[in-house]
Amino acid sequence: MAKGQASGLTTDLLREIESVINQITGVIASRLVTDRSGKLIEIHVLYDGKRAPKYLAQDIQTLLTSRWNLTIDKNIISIARIGQKEKSPQAMRVQICGIETCSRGLISEVSVELGFNGQTKRGTAAGADTVANKMRLVATAVLNSLAQFLPDTCHLILEGTAIERVAHNDVVVSCVTILYPNRQETLLGTCIIERDLILATVRATLDSLNRRFAVLAAG
Repeated sequence: MAKGQASGLTTDLLREIESVINQITGVIASRLVTDRSGKLIEIHVLYDGKRAPKYLAQDIQTLLTSRWNLTIDKNIISIARIGQKEKSPQAMRVQICGIETCSRGLISEVSVELGFNGQTKRGTAAGADTVANKMRLVATAVLNSLAQFLPDTCHLILEGTAIERVAHNDVVVSCVTILYPNRQETLLGTCIIERDLILATVRATLDSLNRRFAVLAAG
């Protein structure tokens, strides 16, 4: 990466910058977008509305310059305000509204209904009725539901699900890749299996995305 130029940015560095931007007073979530060369072309920020957007943009510019020696045009910063009712943690996270499973011979059918920002969407999946495959079906149904909240430029890909043993606990791990127009990002989500493997799989898949879903849904 050339000194002072916001280009050639790696995925790890983008996530680090997003994490630090999210610590700025008033910021709820953020997402950075690059072109194919890794040049930073968009910065999307959701904030609580308590500060003037221009001051928030100045803070972001100052942060990028002082910490990473990156110079950006303020016009690439897009700032959206979240209304007072929408700021609660519950409103900013995806909620599980319903889970249905049924087996028809050797085929398992899964339906997952999720709620976000006052709307509900249902995702479905069907396939072979085995334990391992049912986990994939559940995770796929979750992603099919989530996809309905997202713009067409963002795609969710299930890389895999697994059960791992951690400190005497069985834990579902769900691996999801987000495909953007210019890059991709792979995330992991986890959930301890208490009694219900299906519910734990839903929660693990949501866990992989919940912290950034509000920004993704905002486009």
